[in-house]
Amino acid sequence: MPRIAVLDEKGLLIGSKQKAKPAKGDVECGDLPCDGSYRLMEGAFIPVGHGLGKPGRPPVSPYHALCLMIRAVEKGSPLPDECLAWADWFEKYGGAR
Repeated sequence: MPRIAVLDEKGLLIGSKQKAKPAKGDVECGDLPCDGSYRLMEGAFIPVGHGLGKPGRPPVSPYHALCLMIRAVEKGSPLPDECLAWADWFEKYGGAR
């Protein structure tokens, strides 16, 4: 049975429901977490904080990116996408060389 997305007013994935036959306009969310960490944009789910952001505003705060990076290094995990998005933003807009 397909798992259908339940979205809040901002398009964040906050829940799901099982339907035998999806209705027109229903969006399947597969096995994504329903904790608000994904947003439906142009028919696809995108992790919140993903992207370069704007010149004056990074996709995530540097403190958040640093915290995620420390935890990833501590566990021996790959860097989270939020860290990489912040680094991309900083290289493009923050003056890194």
